Amino acid sequence: MGFVITNTNELFTYRNESGVTKAVIPDGVVTLGNNSFSGTTIESVTIPDSVVKIGFNTFFDCEKLLSVTIPDSVTELDSSAFYMCLNLKSVRLPDGIKIINSNTFGYCKKLESINIPEGVTEIGNNAFEKCESLTSIIIPEGVTKIGNDAFSECKKLKSVTIPNSVREIGTFAFMSCHELESVSIPSNVRKIGEAAFAYCEKLTSVEISNGVQRIDNGAFSECKNLKNIYIPNSVKKIGSGVFNGCEKLENIELSEKNRYFSFAGGILYDKSLTKLIEAVSPPEIIVIPDSVTELDEDALTSCKYEKIVIRNNELDWNYHYNINEIFNMIVNDEFVYFDGDSYFGRFLCDFFCRDYESENFKACFKKNFANIFNDAINAENTVFINKVIKSKKYLTKSNIDKFIEYASLKNKSEISEILIAYKNEHYVDRF
Repeated sequence: MGFVITNTNELFTYRNESGVTKAVIPDGVVTLGNNSFSGTTIESVTIPDSVVKIGFNTFFDCEKLLSVTIPDSVTELDSSAFYMCLNLKSVRLPDGIKIINSNTFGYCKKLESINIPEGVTEIGNNAFEKCESLTSIIIPEGVTKIGNDAFSECKKLKSVTIPNSVREIGTFAFMSCHELESVSIPSNVRKIGEAAFAYCEKLTSVEISNGVQRIDNGAFSECKNLKNIYIPNSVKKIGSGVFNGCEKLENIELSEKNRYFSFAGGILYDKSLTKLIEAVSPPEIIVIPDSVTELDEDALTSCKYEKIVIRNNELDWNYHYNINEIFNMIVNDEFVYFDGDSYFGRFLCDFFCRDYESENFKACFKKNFANIFNDAINAENTVFINKVIKSKKYLTKSNIDKFIEYASLKNKSEISEILIAYKNEHYVDRF
């Protein structure tokens, strides 16, 4: 058959002969070299007991490969060894494997079952990504890390057993496992990674053991059937948007010994009620307490409401993340606008001066222009006023006299002079 073997007993390449669907690797071969079977049309392969290593991309893109038994002699399985074997249905892994490397079985869409030996200590990034036919997985005791995207988009995965030895669940580790119904996070896990269980749409039950310290951004976002969750006292940090899109989540139960968080009225706060972390299931009218000085990233994106009442004029919106929500609220009258020298007025002035081009921003700026401009007069914000004048879009013959009168009433003589000079020169109506 078409084997090319080096003098170090490495199978360098396999030359696929026409009509041959089965490859029997000669005894004595020690290493299956990088890309050695890549892209061939074999359906089955026999690997002898002499092989100790399967290299990088060895069986990459072997679309017709159906099954493979890896002998116990193999102790090293390199990255992407079976990547994109689209019809591979079953694999037996040997007991000597210590690490399942990155992309090892990624995109093996028909892989229905696989054993993970007890000696494995790490499941690498994307190791089983998009194994769409995998229905269950038992991760043995001894595994300490589940890598990023390790089981993401395993759409039929219904159950997973995570042992107490695991200390880290990586970013997107189980994202889009649509059939996953429950998960138990053991006590040795320190971090649940970003979006680790995002889009697990049938997930109804999550048990987080005492010992977990961090739940990163979006960890359970878009888990549309998650109804309640318990946060143990060990958790010190909850990231932004952790429960974004959890439409049925009604309650976050906090440990009585918890020192870091408060949950009231469907809203998750820090313990001191100075930071609003996420509005999970609030009432139709959200009243943000006076004590709140900061909104976390994406704090308002996951909930439905009719109005937000803001009582603290110095509230930090963390606007880089909540900006679309802010502009939508302004356009749709979904919050209480502060008259006079308000934070919102200064906020919108700032965005106008930075030439922000969002259509939502333009709509809310135009709608609230009179209030915003009066705020600028009060604050003697000549930078903003001169920017408005230069734009030639918003000051008109019908409104300039009102602004001049307001400036005079507030004893803002410099602003009055600027506006009077503009009136005398222009009378431009662009509305």
